[in-house]
Amino acid sequence: MINRAKPARCTFYVQDWADNIHVDSVTFTPTTSIDTLPPQITADSIGVDRWVLRATELRNIPLTPPPCPLTPIQLESGLRDVGLLTVADCFNVDVQLSRQLSSDSLQPTKSVLIRAAVHDPSVDARCVLSARDWAGNIATDSVQYSAPTTVQSPDPNNSVQVRYEHGVLFVRSTSPAPIGMAVLYNSRGEYLRTLRADGNSHQESITLSTGAYWLLRMVDDNCSVSPFLVVE
Repeated sequence: MINRAKPARCTFYVQDWADNIHVDSVTFTPTTSIDTLPPQITADSIGVDRWVLRATELRNIPLTPPPCPLTPIQLESGLRDVGLLTVADCFNVDVQLSRQLSSDSLQPTKSVLIRAAVHDPSVDARCVLSARDWAGNIATDSVQYSAPTTVQSPDPNNSVQVRYEHGVLFVRSTSPAPIGMAVLYNSRGEYLRTLRADGNSHQESITLSTGAYWLLRMVDDNCSVSPFLVVE
């Protein structure tokens, strides 16, 4: 059999050298069934920048008897393809499946894990996923991620403003004096980077996770601290 979901008939014969012939045939009739329910996409785990979802074809398992003998049974046809709805609907997300989908009609894939993760945490991300069965029913779902932004501690005496967006740290001096040298620390007091700027503004690419940070500014013998918070 090539496809056991379709009917088939084969007629064959055997003939000897005296031209005696015997003809026979075999017939295959598949189980009459329909699949009108789309797959389901549910979340196994949800993180800040990564997700594990499950696409399943299990809504008619176990089988329920049809209401009358002339009604075909509801039989799940199995997952045909799982992935991105369109490439244009996916922004900054990597998607992987836990297994390869089967095309065997007698052993179709009933469940598969979808692992999605943000590629660049400093950039917004969005992904529309779809799961289609062999009957053509489609289910869709989406995941979305917003890159962190910053909130600076209000201090009227502080002459430096700090802003973090899309992986870039922006530092601006509100006084005529240049920024000079500034040192970045995290909430545990760990040294991260030294910034040097001769002007009143400076920007530098750096990856910061959610949390509190301090920018220690050094101008001549004076020192000021600019705290800021990176939030989702």
